[in-house]
Amino acid sequence: MEERWTAVFLGPLKEPWEGLREELQRYRIEEVLAADAGAILAQKTGYKPNLVIGDMDSLTEEERRGLEREGVHIECWPEEKDYTDFELILMHPQMKGVRRLIVVGGLGGRVDHTLLNIDMLSRRFTFHTLLLFPEGKAFILRPGEEMRTWAPEDRVVSVVPLTERAEVENSEGLLWPLSGMTLRRGLGRTVHNISLGGEIKLKLRRGRVIVVLFKEGVI
Repeated sequence: MEERWTAVFLGPLKEPWEGLREELQRYRIEEVLAADAGAILAQKTGYKPNLVIGDMDSLTEEERRGLEREGVHIECWPEEKDYTDFELILMHPQMKGVRRLIVVGGLGGRVDHTLLNIDMLSRRFTFHTLLLFPEGKAFILRPGEEMRTWAPEDRVVSVVPLTERAEVENSEGLLWPLSGMTLRRGLGRTVHNISLGGEIKLKLRRGRVIVVLFKEGVI
């Protein structure tokens, strides 16, 4: 049976970047949620949000009326609140039982939000998590999870531990193999690995990591 995914669209970008539609078409997306301006990104990518949450400070009045005309449920919060818009989505009852999550956006831009988004996803949830952003994609891996993705030759792949230690059970498709390696937080040894071309596999035995795969070469 094909695996079902929930997609969450985040701002501030409202226009889909090159390759986003094609990447999302690889997955069976059954539910779509959006934070604020992420609703417009979802629409322009071809997805109607089931729910939009946030203080709506990034939506124009015309955009908001357009969502309402389409029957999109909008849950509006005050600007002065104790949670980010993405955090409100992650705490929402509609997230209960989600096992596979795609987050569109949310990396890059404001570094505070980027760091918080990664930390929230890593600490609070146990589902498979894929993050898509204009420069590439990232996977948050937990013990027992195996990441499988395809990449052309010479793409930069960085593996960054999110816990004090993370133990890699197996890796394939990387110039510098990580199988059996213990990664330590705060050390850059596993940043800027290189894809060999073809399928990349990575499985953790212990700890949590984020694996970042860039579309193009980076310095």
